[in-house]
Amino acid sequence: ITSNCSDKINSKYSKYIPNAAPTQTYLSVSDAIKFIDISLYATSTQARVLTFVTMYLESFSNNQFTKFNYNYGGAKLDISWPGNLSSFFLNEYYCNMNSDGNQYPYASFNSEKESIGMILSKWDKIAPGYQLNSESLLLAWMTNWYNNSMTKADYDKYKISHPNEYSNLITKVESAINLANIGGMI
Repeated sequence: ITSNCSDKINSKYSKYIPNAAPTQTYLSVSDAIKFIDISLYATSTQARVLTFVTMYLESFSNNQFTKFNYNYGGAKLDISWPGNLSSFFLNEYYCNMNSDGNQYPYASFNSEKESIGMILSKWDKIAPGYQLNSESLLLAWMTNWYNNSMTKADYDKYKISHPNEYSNLITKVESAINLANIGGMI
């Protein structure tokens, strides 16, 4: 954790203050499912399951969700989140190393309720167009989570050019779907 990522923060969040000492937060699978199920931010089963899958891909470790400042969706602030999604954020950020080895600014949340509410709100209108299987949910996540960071054509190329990474992601999504099923989401 450092505070040397301010050069990457989107101008929309330029007034956010850096938090050099974010708090490690944890959420059990059963509590995550409970928060998703009682939320009013999404109505479809697909949005709820895709929220769980997003949390799983971004923060699942050692049989629980773990991130700093409740950011279980891994919401980075180097992009502009559409609509009212940033209303869920605190006016602060923390810097953390991403899997690519670079430091990025990440959103902070007041609680798991706001974090899950933001993720559900992001998926509410998008998710119903996807099926409840690993291929469809991974496609949704890879092409929509970070401001449409990948097109469908890019996704199809990725599957061929990165077969091991793709296979690992499919396995993770299948694991998330299984946990969601065991927890009664599906």
